[in-house]
Parts: sequence; structure tokens; C-alpha cells
Amino acid sequence: MPAYIHLMKLSEQGIKDIKNAPQRIDAAAKAIEAAGGRIIHFYCTMGEYDYVCITEGTSDEIGMALLLKIGSQGNIRQLC
Repeated sequence: MPAYIHLMKLSEQGIKDIKNAPQRIDAAAKAIEAAGGRIIHFYCTMGEYDYVCITEGTSDEIGMALLLKIGSQGNIRQLC
């Protein structure tokens, strides 16, 4: 399976609701698993990005659809 590295920045909404971040991360992990992938590592970082996530997925198309779904919730302002 291909591996992906995601660099993420929290939005203002995500920062204001940071206490619910663990639940959002769990929900994202479940969505990734339901699509046939998995989170390999998830890191909270200091500096330009707030999170770094390494995942495996079945295809680029499914991975992009999941990124759009997660990004549309408004808690992350940059996913790459």
C-alpha cells in the first residue's frame, strides 16, 4: 500500500475546540480504516505545522476524498 505524509495546521475553529481534538483524531482514524487504510504514526509538532500524520491507503483517489472530508469540517486549515 502507498504511504502518505500529511502536514496539518489547525484553524481558529480547531484551536478554540482543541479539547475535542483526540475525538476528532479517533474519528479520522476510523474513517481511514473504513476506507481500507490506516494511520501509521500521528505526531503533534511545534513550528510551522501542528500535526504530522503518516498513513497508508489503498489509492490516491480515496486518500484525497478522505482529506477533503476531514478538511471540510473546518478544524484544519491546511492539509498537504
